[in-house]
Amino acid sequence: MAETTIAALPPETLTAILSPLRPEAPHLAIEPDLSIVLGPCAPPPGGYAIDVTHGYVAFAVEGPGAAELLAQGIALDFDRLPADFAGRTRLGDISVILQRCASGYILRCERSYGEWLAGWLAEALRIRLLSGDI
Repeated sequence: MAETTIAALPPETLTAILSPLRPEAPHLAIEPDLSIVLGPCAPPPGGYAIDVTHGYVAFAVEGPGAAELLAQGIALDFDRLPADFAGRTRLGDISVILQRCASGYILRCERSYGEWLAGWLAEALRIRLLSGDI
């Protein structure tokens, strides 16, 4: 039986684009004027591109029960999120970028909160395992 897994993801190149115009590269539309591009990217006309590679850490939460695990700390209706959802939300006391993907979810947070988020995810998984929900 497959189970929910949590994994720290390797560092990735990230570019924040500050502009009302969306970049042509594949991106996560986080806020009305903010997109995150997975990789390097030039700024759109009149916008700014900022390398934020070293500012974030990422974790994958995958498998059955991934949404239920995250719902312990995120006040979203995961059943209503579109397949390509990406947005900023709160998990506990921190801001995270939540991205829905085919195998589950990717959470990105500021690097200074990475250890806290790793601990929260591990504890949430432990609680679900002890309760028999997974």
